Amino acid sequence: MIANSFIDALRIECQRVSSLIILEPGMGIVVAGTGGREFVNYGLLAESMDIIRTYLNIRFVSHGDAPGADRLFGLWARSRRIAERKLPADWDGGGKAAGPLRNQMLLDSFPKPNVVVAMPGGTGTGDMVCRSNQQGFAVIDIEEIMDRCFTPAGG
Repeated sequence: MIANSFIDALRIECQRVSSLIILEPGMGIVVAGTGGREFVNYGLLAESMDIIRTYLNIRFVSHGDAPGADRLFGLWARSRRIAERKLPADWDGGGKAAGPLRNQMLLDSFPKPNVVVAMPGGTGTGDMVCRSNQQGFAVIDIEEIMDRCFTPAGG
């Protein structure tokens, strides 16, 4: 169960993001999901995405198909019968640049994401969030919301 302060903060963030997105009538939201390979908290991801879904009509989820958060985004989408696309990194052909190249591919792919949802992660997640912000994508950063809600004042 997620704390009420987190739920309230996530709802406010969803309202902010929904005000930024202009859709044609009947169209739904495309989410690009990102997060760490070590992220295994499906409960946090599922509850967060369910809250986001109440504010944003999610019709499609794309992710990098890496272990951890990416595959959990896929599990969440499939369990709610939401279309999913996996865009794995080409580690053999791209070497160390494969992750950032895949992140850019997620942002450039069709259908283009309306919002990026970031679960806690490391440098790859940071790269995706940074690219998304620089390119004008709406970002819902779950770790940032958690930090705001659960960091003691002055700490």
